[in-house]
Amino acid sequence: MNIIVDKKTLHGAVSIVEKAVSSKNINRILYGIYLSADDGLTLKATDLDISIESKIEANVIEKGDIVLNSAMFADIVRKLPVDEVSMKKEGNLVRIYSGDVKFDLNVLSGEEFPDFPTVNSDEIIILDSQSLKTAYNMTVGYTSQDDTRPTLKGILMEFVDNKLIFVGLDGYRLCKYTIKDVKNEEKKIIVPAKTIRELIKILPDEGEIEVASSLNHIVFKFDGNTIYSRLIQGNYFDYDRILSKNFTEKALMDKAAFRNAVERANIMNRDGENQAARFSFSRDELVVELKGRYGDMIDKIPIKTETGDLTIGFNPRFILNALLFFEDEVLMEFIDPLSPAIFTDPSNDSFVHLILPVRLS
Repeated sequence: MNIIVDKKTLHGAVSIVEKAVSSKNINRILYGIYLSADDGLTLKATDLDISIESKIEANVIEKGDIVLNSAMFADIVRKLPVDEVSMKKEGNLVRIYSGDVKFDLNVLSGEEFPDFPTVNSDEIIILDSQSLKTAYNMTVGYTSQDDTRPTLKGILMEFVDNKLIFVGLDGYRLCKYTIKDVKNEEKKIIVPAKTIRELIKILPDEGEIEVASSLNHIVFKFDGNTIYSRLIQGNYFDYDRILSKNFTEKALMDKAAFRNAVERANIMNRDGENQAARFSFSRDELVVELKGRYGDMIDKIPIKTETGDLTIGFNPRFILNALLFFEDEVLMEFIDPLSPAIFTDPSNDSFVHLILPVRLS
């Protein structure tokens, strides 16, 4: 292998593929980045659950492939002094030149590097990158860490009625986000939260993303990059059974006033405390209270309601996390102090948050 490549372009590709490098595998080849010089330069990395490939332009003088230690190679590329980088394999070394700097690195054979998965799918959907990032940002924080419920460790992607629905659920909270006008065969897949968190870091802020899935894998393609991920197998929780309940009580609140009241309540939770805030609704007023180890807090905000007097408890942190995505108003709907409540934005019907209440003493 003998190539000349732009440092900035190489650095960008390395920064993307290194997100798939294994950190726990005993196979040392998985600690590496695979480089193949043919029609340009292709970089690959995998931990066998997530696999990332990035193709960039390069002046290929001699074809070939190698595997380099990911951490070492990434650090070298970041510190190279000039824009033009030469890489030439000689025996078991690759010589990297940039200006007056030269590095000699030991290489592993590209033949040892595992093959990437094949995703055979006739259905490829095109999604707006910003919409996909929003959907994943909104739902990934709601995934579970519980190994006994593996399906909840991922995001459900459900194709139904020309919509793509994303659902995250951790047993205490649920978030549903919908992208409309997505034509695809009806199916449900579960993408690991680990994949989503890495994907969010590298998705562009604008542009189009190609998405395809098979029985066991999903693939995302954009800007010369391809991300493969295993899917989680199993049946996802029947979330519609909760969201379709008849929520009889309603309260409409200014988002800023509501958030400020909840933030003030959460101040009283210190040193790992996780006390519930008390939300007392009346005809035109909401009283927010929290009694903590170090003291008490109370605040009042005006609201519009279709409720009688009712008091319900919530973890204030859960509500603050949900409110990150609201604009001007919050509509809260509930049934009684022991049933889940849903939070929606009257100006945006693309998402809904559901939070379980906390039993008050």
